[in-house]
Amino acid sequence: MKKGFSYNARKLNLQVEKIVGKAALPKARVIAERHVNKVKKEFIAEINRSPVIQEIKAGPRRVSSKFIISDKPVNLFGLLGFEAGSEPWEILYDIINEDVRLIKTVRLVNGYYRFPVIVPTIGEIEDQTPLPWTSKSWITAMERGLNGLEKFYIFVKGKNFRGSRSQKGIQIKNNLGNKKLKTNKFFTPIWRTFLSKLRGVKL
Repeated sequence: MKKGFSYNARKLNLQVEKIVGKAALPKARVIAERHVNKVKKEFIAEINRSPVIQEIKAGPRRVSSKFIISDKPVNLFGLLGFEAGSEPWEILYDIINEDVRLIKTVRLVNGYYRFPVIVPTIGEIEDQTPLPWTSKSWITAMERGLNGLEKFYIFVKGKNFRGSRSQKGIQIKNNLGNKKLKTNKFFTPIWRTFLSKLRGVKL
């Protein structure tokens, strides 16, 4: 679960056509909330299908990675330094489920109820998803690259490393050959689509 965090979040406007009759505003709010929840589920499902998330979910036991160029088998979970048994992807689900929400203020504009939706920025999400050994986000690392891979002593099948967070690799002083992380825009395009489904949508 994520730690307490105060977002300086943006507000998007979700618009619901004015409903005539008794309890019109509560009915409009229900429509807006259903739409927001639907979009959240779609985002989580799309992220969950991402090859990056699938590799990380495979944990420290996976013996290869399509995102790392190396002359030996490399484990992405271990390379990123996650704790054995941890589920770092869950923070993304928590952020979406808990921090994307309608606020109480509503206005009637041109025949539509306008519901502001609070959404964190990518920068705030990155602050909530740091690598265990640095303040840099693992989302940023996967999308823009990561330094120091040549010092990572990589996975050896059937062997666990004492003192290693993932138990499948350690950082050492000397270089151990070339390794390169293939960047993958697994988050940003899905996030932009998510925002587009909330920004200025008329229901």
